Amino acid sequence: MNSLNCKYSIISVLNKSNYKLIIDELDNFFDLGVHNFSVNYFLPSGRGRFSDLRLSSEEMFYTYKSILDKLANKLKKDNIFIFEKNMYYFIKKMITKKNSYMCMSSPCGAGISQFALSSDRNVYPCADFCEDKKFSYGSVKEDFWDNMLNNQTWKELRYNYKNNILECKLCEFNKECSACCSARSYYNNSKIKSIDPVCEFNKLMIVFLREELSKKGDIYFWWNSLNTTLSLRGDKFGKYN
Repeated sequence: MNSLNCKYSIISVLNKSNYKLIIDELDNFFDLGVHNFSVNYFLPSGRGRFSDLRLSSEEMFYTYKSILDKLANKLKKDNIFIFEKNMYYFIKKMITKKNSYMCMSSPCGAGISQFALSSDRNVYPCADFCEDKKFSYGSVKEDFWDNMLNNQTWKELRYNYKNNILECKLCEFNKECSACCSARSYYNNSKIKSIDPVCEFNKLMIVFLREELSKKGDIYFWWNSLNTTLSLRGDKFGKYN
């Protein structure tokens, strides 16, 4: 792909078996010329439901903090922008207090700003729900719109606002928090309307980033430089290099 000058990104899913390796793996990404990647939260769905590979909030915090330090240092030392989607939008939500990325919006974009098509041509609100038939809106070969509007799970997704959960509504981190993923809530808590399992991780990260952003250190410089570059070029993420 590099020889053809194709632009691409990489997704890595954090879990118990790989989180201690991810920082070293980033160097391999950089050596390959990968400047756009995502480090995602593990969902106990599909094959993942047979093993508890979820990280604790503390393990997630120290891993993502190390990733941010790595990206900030790469920009400072080599003047190279590296885009990690989740942390970029996490910080953007903290700074702007606004929704700008469907997975961190309230409600999230499942069945609202995106749909997923399974291998059997059925339509789902999000790729993370494709294994569960009760989230199916019917075949793409048919008019699935009415099925969707009458689907109880779609209604739950559509109105799964963070402020409909009392603990979230009253939380001091509410406006800065991006814990809004219905799939995470469903697969970890067995119901859509529930506290996102990254809640405690988000609190740790927000407290840390409040200080980092206020002192305008290397992490702030990484985010602000990247955000300015993307804004000036009018591009979506990953198309700046």
